[in-house]
Amino acid sequence: MCHHKGAKTAKDRNWVDITARIHLIFLVFLALILIKLGEMTMFGESHDIHHDFPQYLDMINQLHDSDSEFKNIYREYHAVNHEIDAIEHNVEPVADHYAEHLKKKRVLLKDQIYARLEASTV
Repeated sequence: MCHHKGAKTAKDRNWVDITARIHLIFLVFLALILIKLGEMTMFGESHDIHHDFPQYLDMINQLHDSDSEFKNIYREYHAVNHEIDAIEHNVEPVADHYAEHLKKKRVLLKDQIYARLEASTV
């Protein structure tokens, strides 16, 4: 049996197939890890007021309808939150310091909403 220098044996072809499959499995695994990291760091967290304060659903709706100051804070919170979501999903590229400013503003607005909810339950 004569083997030419460039000819591949069945054993060589099997080894290439196995290597390619391992490489493909590794890439899929890596992609899943990256997707999971993205979900954990950015996309997995909901910052919706109704999600964060489910015990106050009725109070949120009531204050939204009856208290203009609460309604303004609520609207501003949702506008800031929407902008942050767009940044995190790479829809709106911005400087890091601006994104951090928005996140701090969101926390302050959420604190104001919570304080008004607490004050209304007393």
